[in-house]
Amino acid sequence: MSTESLEAAITRVGSPVKLLRDARALPYTFPIPPEFSNWRSEQRAWRESVALFDQSHHMVDLFVKGPDALRVFADLGVNNFSRFRPGVASNSSPRTTTAT
Repeated sequence: MSTESLEAAITRVGSPVKLLRDARALPYTFPIPPEFSNWRSEQRAWRESVALFDQSHHMVDLFVKGPDALRVFADLGVNNFSRFRPGVASNSSPRTTTAT
């Protein structure tokens, strides 16, 4: 195992971005087995395509209330919220606001 400091590693490769892009160590992915290539291709996929995955193993309950709660989620996601009901679990699919 290397004892190189973060500062030394960044200096050695020239920038923190290059250090992350070319990292050989895989990120910690428990309990999901790794199914990815590298940081750069993952970021490109998020920007240029769609990501479908199950994150239910680490999701928490989120309780939102207030007169504009429904509008906030409608503005942030692609879901049709007209059938969402209080006290019933629902999923939301967020969207980006920029065109590519």
